[in-house]
Amino acid sequence: MGDNALITQEIMHHMHKMKGNEGYMIFKIDSKKAYDHVDWNLLELTLFEFGFLQPIIQIIMNNTRVTSLFFKWNNEVLDPLSPP
Repeated sequence: MGDNALITQEIMHHMHKMKGNEGYMIFKIDSKKAYDHVDWNLLELTLFEFGFLQPIIQIIMNNTRVTSLFFKWNNEVLDPLSPP
């Protein structure tokens, strides 16, 4: 758990120092808990009700329904990670 907090803090620090007109977003998901009991339709409806734009909802739903996740770190794609 400590490693996750340290990595998140480093990412946030890096994003804070970034300059330019591009927008950046970070999601921290505890996948061990998040995937235990998820009603995907309720999640999608909740995002809609909170006013998320449809393209953002699609990105979130596409990335939560996949069987493996790919991350890019320092311009290199890491090995896939499968949610529990």
